Amino acid sequence: MKQLTRVLLIAVMTTSSSLLALGQGQSQNAKIAEAVIAMTKAEWAAEIRDPSSVAEQSKDYAEDYTEFRPEYPTRLEGKDVYLRINAAGATGNSRSISAEMFNPKVQVYNGDVAILSYHYVGINKRQGWKD
Repeated sequence: MKQLTRVLLIAVMTTSSSLLALGQGQSQNAKIAEAVIAMTKAEWAAEIRDPSSVAEQSKDYAEDYTEFRPEYPTRLEGKDVYLRINAAGATGNSRSISAEMFNPKVQVYNGDVAILSYHYVGINKRQGWKD
């Protein structure tokens, strides 16, 4: 096993209509923040259960989902880009076995855009890896 530590700079997603129904305001923004964090953690849990379940992992993402990743020097724009990149990555010999979010911060704008930033710490296990 090898420990993987990375910082996901910012993931921007237009929240789904069910989240938007929560409305605006301080307490409503807190509910949206909780929902966005829970959605992200659910994605990670789906990946741990089945790395090839990329569609399941991103089922709650809006079509205009945007993500910054330390592996790429550019912004990844659109759910279709997310699906293509992660589907290709799911065919490798590495598997996520643990995922944790530290220092999460969600910023909600106009009730329809949420920006989640956090530190990601996870463990990936590679087939054939020797300690």
